[in-house]
Amino acid sequence: MEKGYEFLVDSREKKELTLSILKRKEIPHRVTALAAGDFALRNLNVKPVKTVVGIERKSIPDLMHSIQSKRIFEQCKRLVDLYEIPYLMISGSTADYLQRMDDIKLKVNLNVIYGTLASLSVKGGVQVMWFPDDVTLVEVAYRICTKVSEGKYMQGLGKKPKYLTFTPKNTLMNIPGVSSRIADDLLNRFGTLKSIAIADAEELQLVNGVGDKLAGSIRRLFDREH
Repeated sequence: MEKGYEFLVDSREKKELTLSILKRKEIPHRVTALAAGDFALRNLNVKPVKTVVGIERKSIPDLMHSIQSKRIFEQCKRLVDLYEIPYLMISGSTADYLQRMDDIKLKVNLNVIYGTLASLSVKGGVQVMWFPDDVTLVEVAYRICTKVSEGKYMQGLGKKPKYLTFTPKNTLMNIPGVSSRIADDLLNRFGTLKSIAIADAEELQLVNGVGDKLAGSIRRLFDREH
């Protein structure tokens, strides 16, 4: 994970299970109280400090109960409101759970469950992921946060702006391959869009994450005749 980023675990998470997985996988983390979600990625490089990724974890039973109580909608709305990149991660097998429910003569409406998840993904702006077990979920959650800390991500569906504004950063992020972090690093190094526009490819490549191909794309944006 890039310097200046922290992988956070909510202090109310299932401590024994989660911390044993983190220790076994040697995943660096910090336990703290999160406003929403069970895992998060915090960017310490900006002021004020910004928490970028928020992850709500659900086991199959947790998912069923939160759907029945409609609490899932409130939890996911908080994720979208608080985090730039919100995830709902589910662990476990529906087949195993349904077998247990069948043994005690309790029927589960799968159409409601799958319809809710589809709605949260398409309309709610939450990225839904499903894993076979908690170990896989925790490791993928950490790897996603690692990629985000490196600037390797796209803006989530739930965060589309209500209207477009012209800013130097927005202009740079219109270039394929320029992430939010790279745009920030370019502006921090050169100061203004004008300075970036007159920089040659070799100077652009002094910025972390800007290789020969991306430097060429940036140059083509500013060399183009309008």
